[in-house]
Amino acid sequence: MKHDLTLTQRLRTSGLWMALGTFAGHGLRFGSSLVLTRLLMPEHFGVMALATVLMVAVSLLSDIGIQPALINSPRARDPVFLSTLYSLQLLRSTAIFLLCCLLALGVHHAAAAGWFAAGSVYTAPELPWLIVGTAVGALINGGHSIKLLTATRDLQIGRVTVLELVCQACGLLAAAFAAYLSRSVFALLVAPLVVSMLKLPLSRYVLAGPPDRLGWDPSVVREVLHQARWIILSTVFTMVMMNADRLFLASVIDPATLGQYAIALAVYSVFDAVLLQTQSKLVYPAFSEVTRSRPADLPRIRKRTQFWLDLGLGVLAGGLSAMAVTLVEFLYDDRYAGAGPMLAVLALGMVFTRSGVAQAVFMSAGKFHKLTLVNALSAALLLILLPIGHALGGLMGAITVVAAYRLPGQILIWVLEARMGFAWTPRELLVLPALALGWGLGWGLRSLLALFGA
Repeated sequence: MKHDLTLTQRLRTSGLWMALGTFAGHGLRFGSSLVLTRLLMPEHFGVMALATVLMVAVSLLSDIGIQPALINSPRARDPVFLSTLYSLQLLRSTAIFLLCCLLALGVHHAAAAGWFAAGSVYTAPELPWLIVGTAVGALINGGHSIKLLTATRDLQIGRVTVLELVCQACGLLAAAFAAYLSRSVFALLVAPLVVSMLKLPLSRYVLAGPPDRLGWDPSVVREVLHQARWIILSTVFTMVMMNADRLFLASVIDPATLGQYAIALAVYSVFDAVLLQTQSKLVYPAFSEVTRSRPADLPRIRKRTQFWLDLGLGVLAGGLSAMAVTLVEFLYDDRYAGAGPMLAVLALGMVFTRSGVAQAVFMSAGKFHKLTLVNALSAALLLILLPIGHALGGLMGAITVVAAYRLPGQILIWVLEARMGFAWTPRELLVLPALALGWGLGWGLRSLLALFGA
């Protein structure tokens, strides 16, 4: 059986599948974005970006740590354990849907009462309906098979990757067709809804594992909720870190400018998502298995993982920053030109994605309180510095804050890791020369393209 293979063999196979799935998936979304930006207006993307952020914020605030519980628990193959997690997943998705409906109603009445600045994204009449539409997708997601999580735990990524790519391709084609027919912002709802609906049967019948059943074991609930106190706190801060930029900017800029920012984030995420997927689907499950079976090897494996991540991350971030304006000009029409300088600044902040390795160490060791401390510091700084950055430097000042606010959190990570026996070494700064190398390579490529008139 696949889980009888060595960790290295499963990492190698899963890594190939994950790389294929991430590049192909974001390639599909990126291609769809190029089509949709020609069929829809920048303000459509701005309003949809805010609706998505609000739904994601509710989802994160209701996170009780189902996936970490499954990855860390020795009972992960117990049918009673799995049925209880499935029931918790359904309850959570229902709560997300109901809370989002209440939020949409609140936004509608607040806009009607004049609580928001005139012309801000919060006053868009489509916003409440888009919030409800994204919440329907979250409700459907609750019925997805728990096999999606068990496959990640066991580093069996192949079938999950194929399943997700098929669903994404169908959803994006449907969205492009809807946008062509309607030229409406509601076409942007089509892709996530189609993906959610397709995953519902496919996750049950394509993936291997026991059938999903409802169940309830109080001991399992206690096990999940025991670590959930720290996970809930951590995800509250994560929610702020992931969404505060758009929640704040939506109150001070118009929908079209927020749409340009959403496009800059979309291009950024094509690259950043590879790193995040690597950490969540490979590094964290691998570190958890090492912690369970041979914890003495974890420092060596952590050091090697961080080295290669820093090297690739620095080159990628620097190159993307140097090429950002040229890339946006090549891909999009003049309505989205403002996204180029935004992307150039955002790309530099990608270097802080390196902290995901340390976060995987904390989580695999059950040290969720350390992760919470780091996220609390970063979230607090973002909330404090965003309005200051905007007051001092306008939109680009706020975006600079978005790129740089995680620096103190990185320093705190080094302190917390040192207390766990992971001593700091100068190799932790490898990302900086790699960043300079990447920027130089990107600048050279940009100069060559300009020389030949490309």
